[in-house]
Amino acid sequence: MGMMEPKHPRFEIVNREAAIIAGLLTGGLENLRKIAEGQAFYYQAFYSISTGLERLMKLLLHLEQPNIKAKSYGHELDTLREKLNIQFPLDSVETMILLFFNEFAKGERYNIIDFLSKNDGLQLTNEPIIKFYKTIMLEILARHPAGRVWIPPPLENIANVFHTREDLSVINDLTDLSIHGQI
Repeated sequence: MGMMEPKHPRFEIVNREAAIIAGLLTGGLENLRKIAEGQAFYYQAFYSISTGLERLMKLLLHLEQPNIKAKSYGHELDTLREKLNIQFPLDSVETMILLFFNEFAKGERYNIIDFLSKNDGLQLTNEPIIKFYKTIMLEILARHPAGRVWIPPPLENIANVFHTREDLSVINDLTDLSIHGQI
């Protein structure tokens, strides 16, 4: 008995691509949720989300306009958004997020390697975690302040802490670490 051909092979391939996209986007969002556990989760999230958005928009473009070669747009998420006529208000968090992932996909994902090879301080200020923190996270917190934040009693003399915020500023006491972790 031979293998059966799927009745609708195009549907099966689109379904497979949709599953890949769903895995990338949900994995990326899950890694953003885990950032309190370690800053490496940022990069895992950034790679997954930027790749998931790119594949989603290319799949949509292919389905809506099959005569266009979606791969020819490279990692240009903003161009893909325009081709799909997806619109956000210019000052929206959605626009900031899409532009961030656009720049990450186009090359900012190599920022740390570029910094290490060039030792360029300007490169470090544009490092993706710092940029995400300053342009997106702080904007979201400004628009939607965190609810009640528990402030622990002073814990300075209990232990030494060496941790950094996303903007590379130092956290050196447990009270500050606890507050930052809650936000």
